[in-house]
Amino acid sequence: VLTTTFNQMLARIESQNDALRDTLGERDATQRKLRSQVARLDLLQRATHAIGERQDLESIFQVVVRSLEDNMPIDFACMCMYDAPARKLTIANIGPKGMTRTPQLQLEPGVALPIEQNRLSRCVQGVLVYEPDTRELQFPVPQRFAAAGLSALVAAPLLVEGRVFGVLLAARSEATSFSSGDCEFLRQLSEHVALAAHQAQLYSRLQQAYQD
Repeated sequence: VLTTTFNQMLARIESQNDALRDTLGERDATQRKLRSQVARLDLLQRATHAIGERQDLESIFQVVVRSLEDNMPIDFACMCMYDAPARKLTIANIGPKGMTRTPQLQLEPGVALPIEQNRLSRCVQGVLVYEPDTRELQFPVPQRFAAAGLSALVAAPLLVEGRVFGVLLAARSEATSFSSGDCEFLRQLSEHVALAAHQAQLYSRLQQAYQD
């Protein structure tokens, strides 16, 4: 009887230890998630501040792709301009790290991306698109990224007053490497970039009108 009672007590203690380990594991996961969220908010604040100091479109795009590559981090980041009547995206700026992959991607500033036969068509309608594994897609653009060793791809629209005028592309080598928090961060960043870019365009037009 004493042995049975002792074994039962040990089983209860072991069960309590398991519950405690689960609780500690959940607490650690929550703390890691909070630290990650704080880091993303800090990056968003710093990127927004850097964007606000620029008044021309090229400088705004350049500071965004550099910030993403250096701090998020991202293996490839680029900004595209969208021509709605022609239904095409044109590469405007590529980050320094991403430039090393341009031969495999066959992408460089000025090159147009087709959007009719891939999911970028949803992005230019104002929807953030996340492709967790480009190797599983049979569209031309994702296949370029897969061939360059970029398996995860996010396309965030630059949306102002209900109109998409550009797209932020961000990619990583590892498949399914963007979390929901990462995608939300890129969506928020694209909103700030869109507003700053729109203001820069208005400023440029106003300056040109003044000169004329």
